[in-house]
Amino acid sequence: MIMIHKASLTSTLFFIALLATFCRADSTDSALDTIKFSHKLHLKDVGAACLDCHTGASENTGGGKMNHPHMESCKNCHKDEFEKKNCALCHSNVKKARFFQVELHHKSFSHKAHLVRGVECTFCHKNLDTVSYATKENLPDMSVCYSCHNDKKAPRNCTMCHDDPQRIKPASHRSLWFVRQDHGRDARFNTLTCEKCHQQTYCDQCHFGQSKFKIHDPNYTYTHGVEAQRRDKNCMMCHEVQNSCESCHTGRK
Repeated sequence: MIMIHKASLTSTLFFIALLATFCRADSTDSALDTIKFSHKLHLKDVGAACLDCHTGASENTGGGKMNHPHMESCKNCHKDEFEKKNCALCHSNVKKARFFQVELHHKSFSHKAHLVRGVECTFCHKNLDTVSYATKENLPDMSVCYSCHNDKKAPRNCTMCHDDPQRIKPASHRSLWFVRQDHGRDARFNTLTCEKCHQQTYCDQCHFGQSKFKIHDPNYTYTHGVEAQRRDKNCMMCHEVQNSCESCHTGRK
């Protein structure tokens, strides 16, 4: 039977407790500071406007920076807390307090251009009055952009917002076979997906001779029947029989 001296045991337990306290304090002190903020509280309960906090948005013309609020914006309403130096109201770790981290993105979107046209913030950034932190779910998707950028109300051009369209090109488009073989199949079965970026006129550039790149040779109108019978290529990758073949072969064209 192992005998442990009472004084030794007490010292050991004290040391373990002290070490645990030190580690806990060190963990707390070194934890990254996060800003405690609720969009729901400010928008729905308090009735604040988006531009009360995001003051830079009204003059932002792009440049890749997020329109995070500055402390001066907070001070406009929380003046008493600033005077009391009650930093814990917003900062989770006062000892390591920091500002919002500035993020860069690759979009040349102009908030100013949209705001001067009377576009409401909530038209693009939906459901902010139901969340605390805004996430990517509160950012507009392409369908929101296209509700205005439809070449009627506003131009529909990728480079208006995306400074480098290659960054948003889907992985499937990078295949060597995509243009000559795969895209027709995808277009037939995923039309809505294609229409997120492309209009019919984009297809017409190749398929109706508006581009130097052509799928079929110039004499294809007279030779395609032989190829279709031999099935050297799967015509139905791009064409529907009723809409393509019958439009000519039944005299509707």
